[in-house]
Amino acid sequence: MMPHNNDTIRTVLYNGLLLEIQYSAGLIISTRLSRGDNFDSIPDLTPYEYVDVSKLDSSRVSEFKWSVYRFLMRTIPQGSIITYGEIAKSLGSKGYSRAVGTALSNNPWPILVPCHRVVPENGFIGEYNSLNGIETKSKILRSEGLEIGKFGKYDQKNLIKIATDDTDANIQTKM
Repeated sequence: MMPHNNDTIRTVLYNGLLLEIQYSAGLIISTRLSRGDNFDSIPDLTPYEYVDVSKLDSSRVSEFKWSVYRFLMRTIPQGSIITYGEIAKSLGSKGYSRAVGTALSNNPWPILVPCHRVVPENGFIGEYNSLNGIETKSKILRSEGLEIGKFGKYDQKNLIKIATDDTDANIQTKM
């Protein structure tokens, strides 16, 4: 990630991975995972806990993508996962699982918007469009306390199901 004029890049450590955060005019415009081979030698290493996600520059994404990203940040805590279909259903668009997937594959803020916590319904964690793909996604999910098998199989007990109709009493539960 190359900074533009008046841009700042901060590097933070998230569960053993380096996350480069690019700011412009005080807003976070993008993040990128990078190799943490020599993170001890990075002079400007900011603790992850000090990253203010309210500074994401939402003007850079469509309204639909922003609704998906906001939903993830507000609803899916560390140590939990959700399916693309559950997100689509929660946003009122049951048939839009692929649209949710597309939004997440274009996530400009990996880790800050926890797209790594979204999985397909097939029992495997699925793809990841960042540093080393599925290997990195598995590492992140394990570091957040999830049980991920050798081939990316996840444990159903960590899935969040969002209640969406009156008969579900509008509560959020883990399956």
